[in-house]
Amino acid sequence: TWPSMDSAMPQSLSTSLGHSVHPRGTNQISARIRGLCLYMSRILRPLWLAPVMHVCWPTRPSDSGRKRPRGGEWWPPPPEPAPVVHGSRWQCAWSKQQRTFVHGQLVKLGAILERCKDYLVQEDSRVPEQRTGAAVVAGLAALIGTAVEALAFLELIAPRAEYLGTSACPPDALVRFSELTFRDLVCQSEARGVLQQLMRGGVVACRQLHARCPRLFSAVDLEVQEAYELLEVVRTSLLEARSSIGTTDMARWSHLVQRPLRTLERHAARVDLSEAAGRLRAVGACKGLVALCARIARARDPHDESLRPQDPSSARAQQLHYARLECYQ
Repeated sequence: TWPSMDSAMPQSLSTSLGHSVHPRGTNQISARIRGLCLYMSRILRPLWLAPVMHVCWPTRPSDSGRKRPRGGEWWPPPPEPAPVVHGSRWQCAWSKQQRTFVHGQLVKLGAILERCKDYLVQEDSRVPEQRTGAAVVAGLAALIGTAVEALAFLELIAPRAEYLGTSACPPDALVRFSELTFRDLVCQSEARGVLQQLMRGGVVACRQLHARCPRLFSAVDLEVQEAYELLEVVRTSLLEARSSIGTTDMARWSHLVQRPLRTLERHAARVDLSEAAGRLRAVGACKGLVALCARIARARDPHDESLRPQDPSSARAQQLHYARLECYQ
C-alpha cells in the first residue's frame, strides 16, 4: 500500500494530502468502471499530447545581412516569422503498425464496454451512484469512438502526407494542422475547421472522410461542403464562358445555384458566413446572400430575444444583438 498517515489525525489539518481518505457521499464510481478508464488512459497516453504530424519546414532565407544593434541581440527578441509552407515535408507521427495496434486495442475495449454495459450499470436510474456510472460509461464509449475515428483520419491522411507541401490549402491552415495534437483532434471542435480546409485543398475527399469519420465530419458538414463545391463549379463555368454567355446558360446556372443555396439555408447554424458570402458573390447570387444572412441571424437568435429583451442591459441580450448585427455587416 502507499505510505500514509493514520486517518485519526487531528482535524485541524487543512489538507488530506498524505492521509488515508475514506470515500464519502453516494456518487461513487465502481471499481470496474475505474479499471476500464485506467486501461483506456494507458492506451491513449503515448498519443494524447503528441502532434499528429511531423513536419520538416524549408530553411528560411538568411538574414545575415540585417543590421544588428551594437548591444547584441534584441530584447525582447522579435517574433518568429511564419514557416515557409511550400516545399515542406510531412509525415504521420506514428507508423501504420503503431496506428493499427492502437486502433485494435480501442476497438476491443469498445466491444467489451458495449457487451458488459448492463453489468457495469444497473437498470435502476433512481440511484445517484448508478446515474453517475451510466454517464461515465456513455462518455467513455463516446471518447473511444472519437479516438477510433481520429486514427481512421490519420489512415486517410498518411498516404497523402507528401502532397501537403504542394497542396492548395491555405498556409495558415497547414500551420495549424502541424500544431494539432491527438487530443485536439479528438476533443477540440476547432480541429473540424482544419479538416474542412484540408478537404478544400484536395487533400482528403469529403465523402470518404464522412464515411470513415462521421463524428469528426458529420452529414451536415458533408452537405455544406458539397454545396460549396457546386458553387465552385458554377464559378468556374462562368469564368470560362464569360464572353459567350447566353440566356439558356444563365437560366441553367441560376438553377444550379438554387440547390446549394437551399442547402446552406437549411443548415444556417453550421455555415461560415464569411466563406459563404465570398462564394455567393462570386456567382452573382446577391439576393440569395441576403436571404442567407437573414436565415443565419434567425438561427443565432431563434426566439428573437434581442428584439424583445426583458432586460436590454443584460449581457445575453447584447451578445445576441451583436451576433445578429454581424450577419448584416
